[in-house]
Amino acid sequence: MVAHFIDNSIWFDNDAWHFMTQELGKLSSSEFWRLVFPKSPPFDSPNIIYYESAQDGFFNLFVIETNREKTTYLYGFLSDFLQNFLTFFGRYTPHRNIDMLRKYQGFVYDTLVIFNACCQFRINFSWFIIFNPYQQPFDTLRTLTDWWLNMLSGGLPLILGIDYSGTIATMISGFVADFLRTLAFTLPYRVDEGQLLNAEDIQNLEDPQLTRLLERYGDQIRLFHKLPAVWVEHPIPNNLREYWLNKRPYITEFLIKNYYEDLGVDFLPNRLLKQLQQTPKVGSIINNLFHNFENISTNFSYSKSNVVLLDLIHLHPHL
Repeated sequence: MVAHFIDNSIWFDNDAWHFMTQELGKLSSSEFWRLVFPKSPPFDSPNIIYYESAQDGFFNLFVIETNREKTTYLYGFLSDFLQNFLTFFGRYTPHRNIDMLRKYQGFVYDTLVIFNACCQFRINFSWFIIFNPYQQPFDTLRTLTDWWLNMLSGGLPLILGIDYSGTIATMISGFVADFLRTLAFTLPYRVDEGQLLNAEDIQNLEDPQLTRLLERYGDQIRLFHKLPAVWVEHPIPNNLREYWLNKRPYITEFLIKNYYEDLGVDFLPNRLLKQLQQTPKVGSIINNLFHNFENISTNFSYSKSNVVLLDLIHLHPHL
């Protein structure tokens, strides 16, 4: 019988291992935790303010980019899809939609940060063969992270014989988390509809009260106002038009008076449009409709160029 002796020095340097364990032992629990799970940047989505005015209507907003390193936005088609998705499920008020989305955004960001830290922890300890990945708690960590870390494995070439697919996967999730960290939702507008205003641009605005409002928030403001393009290029969902007419008729009145003649967009619900098409006296019906609008909207009063601050959304204020 031949006995085979395995020298531990073949597998790792005992002196180096001893030195590392001694140094790690000097760390406090909080220092060790920060070493294993580095602190990520805080959630930093910009403040958004909605406002109403007699000149611009009821869906206006501006994003405060003053003193910000970076602000990210959704691409146009994603913004349109999200707007239509929320409308389909009866979410008709833009600033409330933004409030809800901010909560999910912060939760997803925090989850990604924790997941990314676990992935990095898994990659770091995979270099030490002394840790058995099939023993607890490493087996749980392996189960949680390997599906993502091995996603690109085999699809990328090795570099000096080392598989960097796990590192690249961690970088991808890090980029997604960083995008979410500074993301500003601008529903129902697309990002290309926004005007980035500096101090001079703000001074040259036609509405003096809007100018005074924007000056309170610095000299880098991205303004979204008037009728969103998604409702010009695509039919406005019928349930949204019904909501405006039944719950906020002054919105329907404003949209018809200011945009129907130039753009030809249907702001009335389908049931009324069908009645108008079937009635020869269309003019009289429209006159009666506007007369009813004037009666209904007497309870809603605002002076010319008056700016009303609807909602300041700052779940995570930028300090």
